[in-house]
Amino acid sequence: MRPWSPAPDPKQRRRDRRLHRRCPAHGLPHATYLLKRGAHYLICVKGNRLTLHEQPAALPWNEVPLAHDEGPVHAHRREERRLLKVTAVNGPAFPEARQVVRIERHRRRHGTVKGRREVVFAVTDLDAHQVCPAELAAHARGHWTVENRVHYVRDVTFREDARRTRTGAAPVVLGCLTDIVRQAPSATGWKNLASGHRAHTHPDKVFDLHGISRDQSAWI
Repeated sequence: MRPWSPAPDPKQRRRDRRLHRRCPAHGLPHATYLLKRGAHYLICVKGNRLTLHEQPAALPWNEVPLAHDEGPVHAHRREERRLLKVTAVNGPAFPEARQVVRIERHRRRHGTVKGRREVVFAVTDLDAHQVCPAELAAHARGHWTVENRVHYVRDVTFREDARRTRTGAAPVVLGCLTDIVRQAPSATGWKNLASGHRAHTHPDKVFDLHGISRDQSAWI
């Protein structure tokens, strides 16, 4: 889960990292909030939260059998295979956690011999009888779909992290405007948002994209 917030300055980032190291429960209110609303969670545990990451990494994964083998899948000019292991737990820092997931990704770009191996962990409050390993793999992929289609586009295509606007509600308003601009090319059939953004830099094309006529009255 990655809630949007105005881009902090480097000093704030360093303070956040120190807070993650000192306080293992930092960020866990998201799980508590979902449970209070009657929802379930699958939260990826990233390496920048050292104390949280050490708990699933220290589990005896060599003794856990392989639960799901996915791939190889060919997409984005690369080959990817995912190996999933799941084990029941009782006591991680997440509230009401029931299972820990270990996802091992093997990626290799087409035309190359050497690949890349990556291991990530996730925690869920769902029991084994509520969700199967294949469903956990699908939910984990869905997390990265949001990351790639929303946060990556905002950070890279629209350079949101480079903004220095922090006064009042201005960062939130700019974020909402970014989402409107981000979704407009997709709604009209553009697959590559960067190309769609470059193709609509002229005011007339922007008006046409949003279905606005220059002769149309505007209410402010």
